[in-house]
Amino acid sequence: MPVSDALQRVLADARPLPSETVALDNTLGRVLTEDLVALRTQPPAAVSAMDGYAVRAADVATAPVTLKLIAEVAAGLNKPVRICGEISSNPFYAVLLVGMGFTQLSMNPLAIPTIRKVIQGVSLEESRAVATTAMTFATAKEVGEYLIDAVSRLVGIDLLPFAKEITASSGSATRGIL
Repeated sequence: MPVSDALQRVLADARPLPSETVALDNTLGRVLTEDLVALRTQPPAAVSAMDGYAVRAADVATAPVTLKLIAEVAAGLNKPVRICGEISSNPFYAVLLVGMGFTQLSMNPLAIPTIRKVIQGVSLEESRAVATTAMTFATAKEVGEYLIDAVSRLVGIDLLPFAKEITASSGSATRGIL
């Protein structure tokens, strides 16, 4: 039996439980019934050079590797995935994230005008092509150099400050936009 059929069969008779209010120390193993929204930006400053992925050692024991993205896993479960962190504030990474299937990005409000202009200037197909090619590289330096080159060619605005951010975190040279 295909997984989709089995899932449909199991969920056919499932009904949501009513929500209840419990003390924080009694919430282990529970699931929220509605979105939890932060009252302030955290972290309060741009720290994208320190953002990254957490991985299990066993998943990266041999290089190069391709990791299964949480967006792909969540899409199969019909769960939304949001990227929260300053990585979304960098136009190079924003194009990459959109190309990888992320549709909700969280960022410092000051970055929104630039990211909006970049996202509007790059088609979804172009973003997907960028992400597909980026996934073929073995090092962060190679990905950074590729993103600087590819995204700079797609958009018509000065992205030099953001390229410096990528090169500082990956040790790559800024090529293609200097």
